[in-house]
Amino acid sequence: MQKVLYSKLELKIGSANKSKRKEGVTMSERDYSVQPFSVADSEGWKVLMQKNSDGGWPMINSYVSRWANLMEQRMALGERLENIAEITSQEADDDKVLNMIYTQAVYILSRVWKYKEEFRRWQASRS
Repeated sequence: MQKVLYSKLELKIGSANKSKRKEGVTMSERDYSVQPFSVADSEGWKVLMQKNSDGGWPMINSYVSRWANLMEQRMALGERLENIAEITSQEADDDKVLNMIYTQAVYILSRVWKYKEEFRRWQASRS
């Protein structure tokens, strides 16, 4: 069985922080930790997080939490969600996520996140 290798690209948050580049790391060796973020439906988040972990997709949970945290940090500085959602999705994408993972992250945030209504409006405005 062939192992799939992933490169971790540099992640820029603001203009100063950069994550270290890791190459040749197998999916099973990756750190898919989940950072806390403002969840409106904690039970729903637990269920979705467990399904993703059991289904072999822990990177979805990690991406969701990174993206939500980046948006929350910038919103705390007075920025509007509709102005930062797209750029923060790219900043959170240090795994070079697949379109399916992005779509799943949008689904999760629009259901469990504290700012889900604003997020849904942003998503609807993109259609």
